[in-house]
Amino acid sequence: MTANQAFAPSFAPGSRWASLIRAGYGAALIWRPGALLAARTGSMPSRAACTTCRVLGVRHLLQAAICAAYPARWLVRAGVAVDLLHAASMVALAGGNARMRPAALADSAVASGFAAIGAASLGAGQR
Repeated sequence: MTANQAFAPSFAPGSRWASLIRAGYGAALIWRPGALLAARTGSMPSRAACTTCRVLGVRHLLQAAICAAYPARWLVRAGVAVDLLHAASMVALAGGNARMRPAALADSAVASGFAAIGAASLGAGQR
């Protein structure tokens, strides 16, 4: 191992394609939160619910941009942790809000999927 290899960051290049999917999801949450929520709940969402969707959309866009530009393993690992926390918070919301339950569980599934993809990209980089 050379000195340059010892200090080179460890990358998870397989995570870049997932960043494109994440960016699309984040953009949809920002631009069409009402339609997405109504599709899952069957009713018009509140302004607060739409604002929350937009905030989560911005989070997804930022995570996608950062991980696409610099897919360091530690960043992807941090992203997996954030996705798992996101999924858990949506399960908690589903437990406490029957009207938002379908949307919260769907978003929890998406966040869990992103966490699984991130974890898989970390494992793929080890082989």
